[in-house]
Amino acid sequence: MTNLRIFLWVLTTLLISPVWANEDFRQTYDFSAGQLLHVDLEPGGNLTVIGENRTGVEVSYPLTKGHEDFKLESTQKDDGLSLVGSMETRRSRFRLSMTIRVPQQSHLDLSTSGGNLDISQIDGDVEAVSMGGNAHIKKVNGAIALRTMGGNISVSDSELNGHVKTMGGNIDLRSTRGLVNCETMGGNINVDNKGTQVDSQASDPLTIKTMGGNISVDEAPTGLFAKTMGGNVSVGFSRTADIDTKGGNITIHELDGGVVAHTMGGAIRIGMVGDADDGVRDVELMSKGGDIVLSLPQAFSAEFDLEIEQTRRAKKEYRIKSDFELNVQKSGSYGSTIKATGQSLTGKNRVKIRTVNGDIIIKVVR
Repeated sequence: MTNLRIFLWVLTTLLISPVWANEDFRQTYDFSAGQLLHVDLEPGGNLTVIGENRTGVEVSYPLTKGHEDFKLESTQKDDGLSLVGSMETRRSRFRLSMTIRVPQQSHLDLSTSGGNLDISQIDGDVEAVSMGGNAHIKKVNGAIALRTMGGNISVSDSELNGHVKTMGGNIDLRSTRGLVNCETMGGNINVDNKGTQVDSQASDPLTIKTMGGNISVDEAPTGLFAKTMGGNVSVGFSRTADIDTKGGNITIHELDGGVVAHTMGGAIRIGMVGDADDGVRDVELMSKGGDIVLSLPQAFSAEFDLEIEQTRRAKKEYRIKSDFELNVQKSGSYGSTIKATGQSLTGKNRVKIRTVNGDIIIKVVR
């Protein structure tokens, strides 16, 4: 009798449960490779777009509680397909999580009023906006314009040019060739773009900005503009560089051009490479507290203007050490200034270095 009661209870539960509890909405639309897919989810929701070896577009999402309030309108256009989602009532409890499968060769224009974006396996241009949520891009090749009002951005195994921006969160580009400008209102930025090839006409520098966080860039073959309100900046290679941090160390392992680097507190280390006579290679390095080390080619032609300010709170007597012959002048030990001037070869470039309570070291790389 007990087993019969359990069986009847289970059967009754199943019968009164909504028939859509374990079902998905699924619809296919005409769409050809190379066309543009426009998606606007006005009520928000998570959006996943996957490129496949297919024709047409397939849209699916779980029919969870309140799904009757959601409407999806489609419009066929000459250049592709437009999908606009709306909610008939603002009080709906429906939480949308949509998956769209498209031909791998597609262009995307995506928008959601709030939710995560997940885009993968696309050969085409991508423009995407979320009013709040994380964004993950994987195996996408083309131009990108991505913005989220708050959330992390991750990109991997791609080849992209363009820009990504978040109002708050980390930005992480891994195994992604190309020049992608990155901006966050607060978070770390990592750009792993080894092997980036640039057009010979490309001239704009890679731009990386954060209101607070560390910056790491592997390659900036057209130059780099980097700014953080507080954090370390580390660069593998850059053609030229303009870097500013309100507090942190600055390191450029290989610099093939001129540089301006300022920090309100931290060490600066720069290694110049390439043809010493190629273009203008002026150097301006300033720190409000920290050692500065500059490595230069042996044939580097420059006028040097170096200065250390030693405050009365200095823990030791700092020094200027140079492999180039310079005239060093000292005035006292603490609460004093140490200056060095000089010229190598014709003095073509200008080297200006300032620091407070730190050493200045100029090395020759033979």
